[in-house]
Amino acid sequence: MYKRLSVLVLLSILVNQIQAYNITIKIKGAPNTKFFIGYYYGDKQYIKDSIVTDATGKMVFKGKEKLQGGIYLIASNDKALLFDFVVTEQEFQLETDTTDYNANMKVKGSVENTAFFDYTNFTTKIAKEIGPYEKAFKKAKENKDTAALSAARNKVIEIEQKLNDYRENVTKTNPGLLISKVFRMMKDIPQPDAPILPNGRQDSLYTYNYYRYHYFDYFDFSDD
Repeated sequence: MYKRLSVLVLLSILVNQIQAYNITIKIKGAPNTKFFIGYYYGDKQYIKDSIVTDATGKMVFKGKEKLQGGIYLIASNDKALLFDFVVTEQEFQLETDTTDYNANMKVKGSVENTAFFDYTNFTTKIAKEIGPYEKAFKKAKENKDTAALSAARNKVIEIEQKLNDYRENVTKTNPGLLISKVFRMMKDIPQPDAPILPNGRQDSLYTYNYYRYHYFDYFDFSDD
């Protein structure tokens, strides 16, 4: 009887130690600091958990039920957003520091977050590149300088295309990633030419109806 109870107690301990998710995040320069982990739902942000780092700036979020996939966030004690990350894998490690959370991020055990932070840093680069031309566009518009306006607009479109090409490459090389599914949802719906009606005019409602019926073409509704 004693042996049976011992086995049952041991099994109970082992079951309690099993974690459905185990995410380690280390932030250098933030020892003994409280952080919040949250998630997005629509245009709202919700707190999932909170934890205080140890003396090295490490915190471990773990639980016995799988985390639902999606974009999660780390916020400071005063609820300021520090950085986002992706949850599809249930066990991985992130390490960064307070000087630049995204640029200095190191990822271990997560293909998803490697792709996510590569993209985040690429968008930062694009934002710096496009900034001067957006200012030039605004100035040209105020001065009604059509030549400068056109030049600035073309440059903005050219740089934005780099971002579109980056997303397209990610979706082709890693189609199963959550970030790839998000990129596909961001794609514009191609607009075919409107047909000619018997009266010789173009169907003025064709574009509207086509866009309406194809709006969700790139959405993966099998993924909760």
